[in-house]
Amino acid sequence: VINHSDTTNTVYDITDPNYWNSDSLNKELDRVFDVCIGCRLCFNLCPSFPALFDAVDNAGNKKREIAEAEGRVEKITERENYLDLPEGEHASEASIEVEFRGEVTDLKEAERWNVVDLCYQCKLCDSVCPYTPGKDHEFQLEFPKLMTRAQAIRTKEKGIKYSDKFLANTDFSGKLGSIIGPLLNLSNRIS
Repeated sequence: VINHSDTTNTVYDITDPNYWNSDSLNKELDRVFDVCIGCRLCFNLCPSFPALFDAVDNAGNKKREIAEAEGRVEKITERENYLDLPEGEHASEASIEVEFRGEVTDLKEAERWNVVDLCYQCKLCDSVCPYTPGKDHEFQLEFPKLMTRAQAIRTKEKGIKYSDKFLANTDFSGKLGSIIGPLLNLSNRIS
């Protein structure tokens, strides 16, 4: 169980040695992602959140599929059949389903980094999130700062990909585009 109030890994000062600690980052990602999964108020903001929620939901669906294949549970009950259950059976049916809920610990590393990469720092989540320091909540969630920290640590450990370096050099890519553009236009007229 993740303690949502434990903000010991909420470090956004780059001079703090803990800022660059990968274990600290992973604990904070788990904590923040777990809070976000439970709330889902930001589902329609940037692409990071739907990616996070879909990955967790898919992990839960995979757990259920495995249990169905092993014969531990029946196939998912259709909604109409579920509503026809006798009084009191809904609760027992729901308690079985809790076992198949996706958790932040079910996320693969690629899914976690996908969430980080899809954040484009619009900061819309800051105004919507009820758990930010600005709203004096004990969880102290700062999603955009955490995504920046994750990207900084990854860049320090693994460097910058060549494609990112190329795209970051706007002068060069602009000159290249101005050379290639007319050639592409010409080829479109010929074909």
